[in-house]
Amino acid sequence: MKRRFLAFALAGFVALPAIAAPADDARRLRIEAAALVRAAAKAGSAQERQDLLRKAAGKLADLRKRYPSEPPRLRLYLGGKRISLSSDDMLKEAEEIKRLAALKAERARLARLWPAGKQFRDCADCPQMVVIPAGSFTMGSPPNERRRSHNEGPQHRVTIPRPFAVGRYEVTFAQWNACWSRFRCGHLPNDSGWGRGPRPVMNVNWHDAKQYVRWLSKKTGKHYRLLTEAEWEYAARAGTTGPFHFGSTISTDRANYNGTGTYGSGRKGIYRRKTVPVGRFPANAFGLHDMHGNVWEWVEDCSHKSYRGAPADGRPWTTGGNCSWRVIRGGSWHDSPRQLRSAIRLVQVKSGNRHYSLGFRIARTLTP
Repeated sequence: MKRRFLAFALAGFVALPAIAAPADDARRLRIEAAALVRAAAKAGSAQERQDLLRKAAGKLADLRKRYPSEPPRLRLYLGGKRISLSSDDMLKEAEEIKRLAALKAERARLARLWPAGKQFRDCADCPQMVVIPAGSFTMGSPPNERRRSHNEGPQHRVTIPRPFAVGRYEVTFAQWNACWSRFRCGHLPNDSGWGRGPRPVMNVNWHDAKQYVRWLSKKTGKHYRLLTEAEWEYAARAGTTGPFHFGSTISTDRANYNGTGTYGSGRKGIYRRKTVPVGRFPANAFGLHDMHGNVWEWVEDCSHKSYRGAPADGRPWTTGGNCSWRVIRGGSWHDSPRQLRSAIRLVQVKSGNRHYSLGFRIARTLTP
């Protein structure tokens, strides 16, 4: 009987799994967590990357729970670089992957609904709009661009994450008058005797422009607004990188400006001494007219002396600067060709200024 009991006990003892020492168990958890992180880096889908990173975070959290004295970070080589990650880092990365995947899906959905170049008008009195695709560009001018200003740098990469719509033309007197007659937008601006109708509205300040987009939003139920400064330059360049969207110089058969001056190898031309009806000159690759000249265009952003600290995602820059001044872009009918470059920005313009060279263009946020 004793022999049977002893044999049974010994058999049971042999069948028990070996109990890992704490150091070995901790090492195993770290190895497993590192393997999951490496697998996440190679995963084919966003969902798979998220799942693997969450599992890795769980392994590291379990390690810390079992062995509080263990270092809280996982150190490993990934892509030839040594990195250090906490479980919180992994969870944050998983959430960022989820956010970017959702953004990509939304962008694809918007692109199907709002293909680039699509033109539309939300009401009879509304400006005609053009859909601008999402994308990335380099904002600002390079140090070697002829006659640049210091406030056009430093150059920086900006990503416009979603398609949006921009007025095909600058807002006209006829469109402003619709707001004035129904809503008393701002004031009834003087046309200097040049004519109203299809000419760009002028003598309007930043607050007037904001009142117009509020009226248009209320009238249509859509989100109309001013362009951000980044959106404006992205729309003006339309995929180009030179001083102007049509090349390295400019001529008065392509834009309305003071043609007594020249830029680069350009020739002198006409000085019309007034605005002209919108759309008289060729559009850029996005289908937008008069991004160079005719009237300066108010944008949403506050004044900043350079691009240091500027947003990289196309948002309006409304912190850290002087918001009693706003930015204008694009040049006007009485400016030299240098003032019409894609990168030019006047940043010390009081938001309450009205002038016969100041107008605006509008944007609309697109939704599925």
